[in-house]
Amino acid sequence: MQLTNTVVSELVHVPAGFSSEASADARFCPDASKPAPLLIILHGFKAFARWGFFPYFGEYFAKQGFLTLTVNFSLNGVPHRINPDVQECTEPERFAHNTISQEFRDAEAMIEAALSRELGLGTRTPAKAASASVWNKALCELWNGEILVLAHSRGCASGYALGERFEAVRKIAAIGSVARLDRFTERAKTEWRNNGFFPVQNARTGQELRMNTTYLDDITHHAEQFEPLKTVQRLKQPLLLVHGEQDMTIPLREGYELFQTAEKAGCNVRWERIPNTAHTFGVTHPMTAEQASMLPFQQVCTCVENFFHA
Repeated sequence: MQLTNTVVSELVHVPAGFSSEASADARFCPDASKPAPLLIILHGFKAFARWGFFPYFGEYFAKQGFLTLTVNFSLNGVPHRINPDVQECTEPERFAHNTISQEFRDAEAMIEAALSRELGLGTRTPAKAASASVWNKALCELWNGEILVLAHSRGCASGYALGERFEAVRKIAAIGSVARLDRFTERAKTEWRNNGFFPVQNARTGQELRMNTTYLDDITHHAEQFEPLKTVQRLKQPLLLVHGEQDMTIPLREGYELFQTAEKAGCNVRWERIPNTAHTFGVTHPMTAEQASMLPFQQVCTCVENFFHA
């Protein structure tokens, strides 16, 4: 249900450790008819706040009256906090230091700042501070205090952890979710530790990146807190899992394993498989109007929308 075409968008910041700030694109409709939930949108591995469908989701749900925060993780290597229009990893050293714990802290800091109506206090210029005050005013007037989470791929790990951390999180929608963070063979992990890094290629840009052993240490030492197959069993709020049948990045069987695990634990979980589509549901970067109108992606939008409105 579309309320208006007028969406206000602001760039907001919060301190997130590692001498950096997490940032987000905050969106809302100033003439929304009634208070509505705050939707936190989390991107996955090698993505960023303005990759592909993430801005689309922010606009789409803002037009339905939600307040939306499309988070850019502070160590994803794409300095959205400095230049929100940057399209590639220009901070590879930060990318190398990233961990799931840091991504969770970024999202946690966003929610804590929203709850205290202090989003934007990490900004350093009067212009940014003024923009943040517009967003904080919207939080005071248009937010009903409830939080929804929409996450993709590896970002779902932080999304599940947010569900445990905050009672205000009412529902979690996970699309193309990982079931496990430890996706590496023992041989690969041995080489990783011997070399001090794990090589990663960005297929879109061709850029060669690295993941330090801090990532491997983090998923090992914090498995109980972040491993999806563990965390979904403890969720008390409704969970939606949406997966593409032809997903080769996170195979369908892995998504279904996550569903079965949550269901067996007695969680309120719903499973939706989208035919004839893969990990990003037909969307590439930059997203086109044609991709937005394709059936698989529209099916994802409909599933998530119905879940949030139910």
